[in-house]
Amino acid sequence: MSERPPKRQPLAVYRLLNAGPRTRQPLNEIVVKDDGVVPLNVVLPEGLEGRAFVRTTEPDFPKWKGFLEPAIETIEAALQQHAANSLLLVVKKGLSRYALAFGHARSLIEPHFIERGFGLRCALAVIDEGSLSSADYKQVDHTTLFARVQANKPVSFDEFRIDTEASLLGGIVGRPAEAHRYYTRILGADPLHLNPAITIHQLPDLLDWVESIRKQREYVKRGFDFIDHISEVRDPSVEAQLRSKIDQQLASTARVGVGVPELLEPLLIESFKVTGLRKEELQTITLEDIFRSLGKRAKTCDDLKTRRIRGLDGDGNVVKHWPAFDWLVWSGKHKGSSFHLQHGRFYEVQEKYENRIDRFLRTLDPLLPAWPDITAKNEDQWNKKLHKRLGSKKSTLMDKKMIHKTFRGPSSIEFCDVYTRGTPNWLVCAKIYKGSAPLSHLFAQGANAIETFFADEDFRKELREQPGLKSSIKLRVPKKDEFGVAYVILCEKKVRALTSLPFFAKLTLFRYAKVLKSQGIAIRVGLRSMA
Repeated sequence: MSERPPKRQPLAVYRLLNAGPRTRQPLNEIVVKDDGVVPLNVVLPEGLEGRAFVRTTEPDFPKWKGFLEPAIETIEAALQQHAANSLLLVVKKGLSRYALAFGHARSLIEPHFIERGFGLRCALAVIDEGSLSSADYKQVDHTTLFARVQANKPVSFDEFRIDTEASLLGGIVGRPAEAHRYYTRILGADPLHLNPAITIHQLPDLLDWVESIRKQREYVKRGFDFIDHISEVRDPSVEAQLRSKIDQQLASTARVGVGVPELLEPLLIESFKVTGLRKEELQTITLEDIFRSLGKRAKTCDDLKTRRIRGLDGDGNVVKHWPAFDWLVWSGKHKGSSFHLQHGRFYEVQEKYENRIDRFLRTLDPLLPAWPDITAKNEDQWNKKLHKRLGSKKSTLMDKKMIHKTFRGPSSIEFCDVYTRGTPNWLVCAKIYKGSAPLSHLFAQGANAIETFFADEDFRKELREQPGLKSSIKLRVPKKDEFGVAYVILCEKKVRALTSLPFFAKLTLFRYAKVLKSQGIAIRVGLRSMA
């Protein structure tokens, strides 16, 4: 009579950093410091060494108790004594270390030890094409958007229609065409979620299989190398090294900029105050303002975190506030990699990926000579002066005129700042360069406006009611070559190149410009001086 195969056991496998010949941390150091965490003795198969940890909670006997009983003979007593329903098993095989989380034991791992995206890379390497069921991704911008695409039947990755050049893939779920020894469903994110039909004595074989997948980097061969383009830095030691690098550059301010960390409503926030400069209301924030608020204190990232920047309405009431550190915009190299700081977070970006974005931006058509440098105090004045220079026969001032739409939900949007008549007609959208957030909003505004214009007949009808627009805007669906979008980036100081903009502003422009060009819509982008 043949032996019954082991029952399938759900496993969440994390790969731990700092593995290698220089590893010195005891296995228990990867566990959070908590009085409720209790260590257990564990007897593992040959080739593995490890420790087990439980956190006290309400009494329970979870299904995974049976899987672990051969290795931890005291597990039932521990679950009874400590009322635990989660367990973390930390093991070392050769130079590699793993953490297997049972129940809710993920919270027991010190975050900076986790190898980010490990499970995602492994899953993309083994999931069969056409067997995916869902994907998680996010778009990093002045606001980070998180999304999940889920299919009602197995599909290929292409059918999720995720822009892999502009979005960060966070997780994937799929099933094999046939049941595999180690999984009938696989989920990859930071951990690799499997349901292998094994006993704990076969755990070394499973870890060998996982490690072989990781080393082969099969996900790159299958075309999923885009997941390495951008990654958020979550290792505290790397963050500390980057902050130290910025501290050295803060003294000269040459490579450190300041920009609002999120999109601000200009009609709501009229001025700013910085902790330490209580008597001053500022219209804009500069690095020098933040430094003045520190007085004789050292100018470091840690010191900037102690300063608060407050946004005030017209009555002087605080509407929003941020640590001054969140206003820093920085790009630099560290150990051969490219890093960027935005809205208080560090991101690592592949150099070849940023170079590809820069090459694309250089192909975009420049602004027309008819939209020149204009001396102005703000965007409103620049728009009015441009309209006056072009004349009412060739242009219409549309700044702050909100048009109702029903496309993608009822709301109102600004069509453009200045509308110019010609071949094509141009939607001129302008914004002062003050960091990634306003520029990202500028690029999204123009793309959304022209998309709505083509899709929404009621939107076109209301536009025709605006003075000066009826003759050039028809109710019919417009032809693509009749209209174009012009992005004007206004600079208060010297004019820069597009490729010198903050990385995430370039990424947003890259994303929207690709879409507009693929639809046959003309696009022009450039920088103009207001000085």
